[in-house]
Amino acid sequence: MKFFTGNKNGINNKMEIIWDKDKNCELCTFIDGVYETEDEYIIEKLCELGYEYENTESQNTHDEKSIRLKAKELGIKSWHVKNIDTLIAEINEKEGDV
Repeated sequence: MKFFTGNKNGINNKMEIIWDKDKNCELCTFIDGVYETEDEYIIEKLCELGYEYENTESQNTHDEKSIRLKAKELGIKSWHVKNIDTLIAEINEKEGDV
């Protein structure tokens, strides 16, 4: 996930260190208002502290894997090489959601 101090454009032109009071050490360092991590502990702490965030590629990768697995289960041909949008349309068609 990508976290932000100030605005999401990352235009703070500074470094900000966040302290983990529970572990009595540095939790993370924002550079120009942006910090990116996949560490679950850090994500939980930054969310608790109320920092703005956005999901990054790992979430999209997980979603893509789920979509491809669903397409495979439904017997959609070439599920492993097709574009994700095409697979979603074919899954919806197979499931009668269209």
